[in-house]
Parts: sequence; C-alpha cells; structure tokens
Amino acid sequence: MLAEVPVIFQTAHYIEKEIRRLASDCGVQHIITKPVEPQQILKTVAEALKQTVAVAALPQTREFQKEHLQLLASKLYQKVSELETANARLHNLSLTDDLTGLNNRRGFMLLAEELLKYVRRTSQRICLLYIDLDDLKHINDTFSHAAGDDALIQTARILAKTFREADVIARLSGDEFGVLAMDTAENNVEAILARVDEHLTAHNAQSDSGYSLSLSIGVVALDPNSAQAIEELLSQADAAMYSQKQDRKPKGDNT
Repeated sequence: MLAEVPVIFQTAHYIEKEIRRLASDCGVQHIITKPVEPQQILKTVAEALKQTVAVAALPQTREFQKEHLQLLASKLYQKVSELETANARLHNLSLTDDLTGLNNRRGFMLLAEELLKYVRRTSQRICLLYIDLDDLKHINDTFSHAAGDDALIQTARILAKTFREADVIARLSGDEFGVLAMDTAENNVEAILARVDEHLTAHNAQSDSGYSLSLSIGVVALDPNSAQAIEELLSQADAAMYSQKQDRKPKGDNT
C-alpha cells in the first residue's frame, strides 16, 4: 500500500516553522533541505528504507484543514506579490534608460501620446524640445567613453533640474534628448531656453571634467487644435535642432 511507502520531504523552506509542523502532522520523519549534495540524498533514502513505516492518518479536523489552507493561501499570496513586483520592475526597465534614469524612447512615446490627448481635451499649449549633446564623439575619443557616459548623465540632470515633474523628459537615442513641456505659450519658449542655458552655464563653471557641455536645441510649439502625431512633432523639432546646430558652427565647418 502507498501508505506504507516512506516519504522524504525535500524543501528550501524547512527553516519555516509552518513547514516543519506540516511535515510532522503528515507523519514525515525525513526532511532534506535545499540545496543538497547527492551523498546526503542517498544517506537519507537508506535510513528511510531501514525504518518500519508506521501508517499515520492525516488529521482531518476542521482546524487542521483551515490552518493549512491558510498556510497555502499565504504562500500563494507571497508568490503572487513577488511576481507582481518582478513584472513591475521589468515594465519600468523597458521604459527607462539604464544610463540616465530618464524615460527611454519607448517610454517617451507612450507618455507623450497620453499627454497630447490631455492637452487637446483641455486646450492647453505644449512645446516639444529636441536636444542634442554637442561633440559627444569628441568627448569619447579624447577623454574616454566613461567621460562620455558621464556627460550624458550630467545632461540628464541639467534637464531634470530645468523642467517640472509634469513634463516628459527622455533620452531618445545616443546623444539626443526630448522634452514635452506643458503649459507653454509661444512667448515662454525663450524663458525655457534661458533656464536651460543658466543651468548649463552653472554646471560648466563648477565642472573639472576638462570639457564643457554644449547643447543644440530645436523647439516646436503645438497648437492643441492640431491633429499632429508625436512622430511628426519629433521630426519637426529634430530639423529645427539640426538647423540651430549648423548655424552655430564656424563657416566652412561641415562636420
């Protein structure tokens, strides 16, 4: 009969009081904790086979059933909570740039779409800034890629300091950033650019990195009555940024 077959518990939760009591209530005398060496498994099996098995009836009282159902429910809830936490972390990672901690391009597109819907319902104005960190290749080649990474991190900090939590800030690609700024009328764009320049200047004044940070910025204001998609706005702001970058270069420099 199966009731006469020796039973060995192998569990990673042996240290828990509830598990030890459950094994005892079920008549289990041999318990192996994980991880375990093969020799220990063989030794425990040999000991179990030597002993005469006393058939133990599993208690069927309502108290026993309730207690162990609660134990199982508690363990299930714990595992579900761990899974939800892991899923949330993976979701956040999929929307966040590892280096700067800002939104990545995917995160930006999702948040920007929702923000566009909101401003169109409320008739608020917003503007999109497309920002390029100038001369990142020069920083990488001259000072090392670690210095280049730090330049990106410092740029992200400058942008986070300049804009509000309600604004959507992202690292869109290698050296390019995007900001969707709310409640911004066209006559406030200059004030925004002035704040960026103020924080950039303050950073460069106290930095001992050996190089100065410089940003090229293209700005596009969105009419809330417009049906423009975020991709179209990004393209226009990118073109405006490139135009500004070219205008700032010395004549004859086509790089």
